[in-house]
Amino acid sequence: MTRTREIEVTFLHPFRLSNFPNEAPAGVYRVEIDEEEIGGMSHVGTQRTATLIHLPALGVKSPVHTVYSVSREELELAQKMDMEAGAARG
Repeated sequence: MTRTREIEVTFLHPFRLSNFPNEAPAGVYRVEIDEEEIGGMSHVGTQRTATLIHLPALGVKSPVHTVYSVSREELELAQKMDMEAGAARG
């Protein structure tokens, strides 16, 4: 069984992921996470099968809406770099 959950990810600074054609501006972005149920007789867990980020940021009006696939690790690294950029400026 597969389930999809949505989260919001906030970037305080412009950022770029490997499959973006351009840098994305700071903002709050919708991220979809697909997870598949795995497990045996006594344990049930989930395994992430896809992570998708929607552009543009929430609240931005645009005639173009694009969805990019991103790895969990790359998204987490981008978030970490965004936090560190804020700490370096502060």
